[in-house]
Amino acid sequence: MKSYLRILILCLSAGFLIACGGGGGSDSGSDSGSATQTGTFVDAAVEGLTYTSGSLTGETDALGTFSYETGQPVTFSVGGITIGTVSGSAIITPVQLVTGAINETDPTVINIVQFMLTIDDDHDPSNGIQVTAAIHDAAVGLSLDFTAADFDTSSSSVIDTLTTASTVGSIVLVSGADAGDHLRGSLFSLIAGSYSGTYSGTDSGNWTITTDVNGVVSGSGNSTVEVFPFNITGTITSSGSTTASAGGAAGSSTWSGIVDITTGTLSGTWTDSVSENGTFSGNKL
Repeated sequence: MKSYLRILILCLSAGFLIACGGGGGSDSGSDSGSATQTGTFVDAAVEGLTYTSGSLTGETDALGTFSYETGQPVTFSVGGITIGTVSGSAIITPVQLVTGAINETDPTVINIVQFMLTIDDDHDPSNGIQVTAAIHDAAVGLSLDFTAADFDTSSSSVIDTLTTASTVGSIVLVSGADAGDHLRGSLFSLIAGSYSGTYSGTDSGNWTITTDVNGVVSGSGNSTVEVFPFNITGTITSSGSTTASAGGAAGSSTWSGIVDITTGTLSGTWTDSVSENGTFSGNKL
């Protein structure tokens, strides 16, 4: 729960900074005049992760905050080890670093999370992940292949070198199962919250839902065409895929959509048993 609260705080902070056009943090760059924005790297909050975007470079702060040039990719690294490159956005997790990945089940994503959890200086992700200067120094000249099928064994010498430089000392790589559980919890925490929007098609109206950290969806809506309220219940996965049922006096319908955690949007389609259908969209509040 402590980790989830920390993630909530950092997400709100990132959202506020972006809304205000914020940039900055511990970055440096040229006077090119390029517009900058601020995002957050989450695998728990990661502090001390090196980032580079265009002319900007720096390290993430205690909330995982980084800056990026608008329209430019951002690359994250530890010493000589490149973790991944992705288009800059408000929220970046290991999932966004891997092309085609949708959640914590992707093998490359799991390898990245195993690495990040293992090099955490105090080996306690509940208070965030700290990548220290000593670990960065130990990683200079090193590399890892996060796509390797034998990552658990092929990374062992690098892991020993890096963790020897940590406060905890030399430890083995965190298991894939533990890494998956950890990231799943982080993704659900990022998704959890209230969303509100509109729907349209053969019927139209408004809707509001709440999702919790267990993936349970509940809420309500109101038709502006047939003028009736309805309840919404359903589930959401760690990849943001949502399936819900809406029911009221005029019948029931099925809603299917997706949450984009990088933008906080929820959108999809709806249909009912009498061939009425349409689309819906909204945003995280």
